[in-house]
Amino acid sequence: MQWYLLKTWKGREEELVKEIHRTVPAYMYENVFVIYTERIWRRQGRSIVHAEPLFHGCAFLTCKEPGPLWRRLERVPFLAQWMAAGYLSVYPLMERDAEFLRRIAGDDHVMRLSYVLRERDVWPNGASGLFGMEGLSENAPSGANLSTASGQEDMNKTFHHEPGSIRYRVSGPLEYCLEDIDNIEFRKRFVKLHKRLWGEDLVIAMGIVLNEDVEQGIVYEGLKTDAEIPNAWTILEIGMDAAGKRRYSSGERIFPAKATTYLVDGETCEKDNMLYPADSAIAVLPRGYGEIAQVG
Repeated sequence: MQWYLLKTWKGREEELVKEIHRTVPAYMYENVFVIYTERIWRRQGRSIVHAEPLFHGCAFLTCKEPGPLWRRLERVPFLAQWMAAGYLSVYPLMERDAEFLRRIAGDDHVMRLSYVLRERDVWPNGASGLFGMEGLSENAPSGANLSTASGQEDMNKTFHHEPGSIRYRVSGPLEYCLEDIDNIEFRKRFVKLHKRLWGEDLVIAMGIVLNEDVEQGIVYEGLKTDAEIPNAWTILEIGMDAAGKRRYSSGERIFPAKATTYLVDGETCEKDNMLYPADSAIAVLPRGYGEIAQVG
């Protein structure tokens, strides 16, 4: 199957897909689509999931015949006008790029949320708690003020926490991208990736789910849906290199012994009839609804 990248203006991806469905004969292509990504908004203590295009200004077309696709598209008046005006460019994708897109977005062309769950840690004074770069659990030592970045730094200095000991269990599309992580924005619920695709160096925002989202429930299209914890994980360790920059390294692949249990704050608990959010409908909210954090 040959993949093609259809580049157009930002915000016109779905319009392009609809026009191809409407005007291009079905025998000329296999499928045409926009790849979406799930993201979480945090509002009033709730985790609300919405979907947005993963690559703005990009649609994708697949076909079985490897010939020059643009020659066939030029026969369609609407697309011929877009191409002549510079509104549409068509590029064949390398197999490695197409395989990466298949891995992260699947057959439904949606990059689902990835789970990034903290593992239990032990504080130097013996108190048991959870520590992640996004904050502390209620069992953290008293006197810790993480309301500011300086508070986080003071906490690390006071308790001499070794960054290399911070471990997370990761499941979902992020497992395929651990070597591409540039930064994890825990509070904004996304991972910033640097990835080279179709000859361009891209910044990709990948939505994530944290412990508190699982515990409080995730809202899809206004319905509260409990999230089932996956049964396979990759260990992610976050540390610092010699230059003081965060270092992300992947560890072993792990499989919990019992499928009837799930994790809460790194501890195994009995399953409680929860539903996996990927089985629920994706909320594509109206344009202009709310604000989404900018990457960069």
